[in-house]
Amino acid sequence: MNKLARRLAHKLCPPDTRRSHWARAALHRLRHTHRTTNHAGLEQVLRETRGRKGIVIYPPFIDWTWMRQRPHQLMAQFAEAGYLSLFCSPLYKTDSFRGFVRVAPHLYLSDSLSPLYDLQDAILLISWTGHWQTTKRFHRPTVIYDYLDDLSVSANGGEPSQLKLEEHRKAVMSSEIVLATAAQLYEEVRQLRSDALYCPNGVDYDHFHRTERPAVPSDMADLVATGRPILGYYGALARWFDYDLVVHAALARPDWQFLLIGPDLDGTVAGGRLGRASNIRWLREKPYEDLPAYLSYFDAAMIPFLVDDITRATSPIKLFEYLAGTKPVVTTDLPECRNRNGVLVGHNPDEYVAMLGQAIERGREESFRQILDEESRRHTWRSRAEQIIERLNDLRGVNKQRRSA
Repeated sequence: MNKLARRLAHKLCPPDTRRSHWARAALHRLRHTHRTTNHAGLEQVLRETRGRKGIVIYPPFIDWTWMRQRPHQLMAQFAEAGYLSLFCSPLYKTDSFRGFVRVAPHLYLSDSLSPLYDLQDAILLISWTGHWQTTKRFHRPTVIYDYLDDLSVSANGGEPSQLKLEEHRKAVMSSEIVLATAAQLYEEVRQLRSDALYCPNGVDYDHFHRTERPAVPSDMADLVATGRPILGYYGALARWFDYDLVVHAALARPDWQFLLIGPDLDGTVAGGRLGRASNIRWLREKPYEDLPAYLSYFDAAMIPFLVDDITRATSPIKLFEYLAGTKPVVTTDLPECRNRNGVLVGHNPDEYVAMLGQAIERGREESFRQILDEESRRHTWRSRAEQIIERLNDLRGVNKQRRSA
């Protein structure tokens, strides 16, 4: 029923229009029809987290178990820092639960936002422009607007609607804290908010840095057995992925294996001509927990993105994960990847192939792997969260002074 309703809403109410927001709200009410609000569950969560430093809420947007993205990582870090972190799942793709589910100390999933509206002094982490309307349901929240992608990424047809632009501007102007993940986004928002924070993506270092090599994943065991270099990529396969570049590299070096791992996010894989090269293998999406095992058997890692408005404003999470796995990284000329230790940049197809060859050779050097490790340690999710918490503490100090004045 919910899937049918979503398909109908998408057809009748195109994304990023006022009608789409009404449809989303109606779908939310439909999902929660005949379900009692789980106040008892919330009270138990609050009892279990006495002594917390605050309450951080992430409104419904992405399932907890579908790809581990920036919101998941930041909410987990808030929890580790002593905040009660409530990650609200829309239950759209892979999540299936009721009420509140404890994931880790201070970190809980919630199947509904409605029990949380009455929480006092809540901190709302929002990363979608549609979340701006949600903030009005809370009583005097502290809002953190995380500007994490160019607005065209989530826009219908690649062009943000007027509504999306209006909500983005309101979020930038009115949120207590504004974050930007890429320098281009930061330069844009600080024209409106001089106090915006440049806060790129990061890495769960302990998850990706393995001192002992795990067992070879069964679906790449035959590739490893050949002894031929493996050039790997994991992440979404979408319109910003340069399929032609990967095919060019694979045809130029038939003695290498090219391994792509990730979901076909927008149906572009079928038209990407990957089948032209027999040494390209696509394994589709893998659980976050399994990614370090695959990464362990890469000889070099790739970020072969087209260079356009979307990717110029992108901070690839995989960049720092690759580095934590001590894998040399070869990227196209992406601003957020330039001037990183251990990262090689290919400015055209032939140079990209040459950089892949250099990466394979450099990856065999212990001194170079040490450079990769040191670079990744400077970009952990913990350090990103500490940057945000420091600003939160500054705000609390200012507010306290105002109340006592």
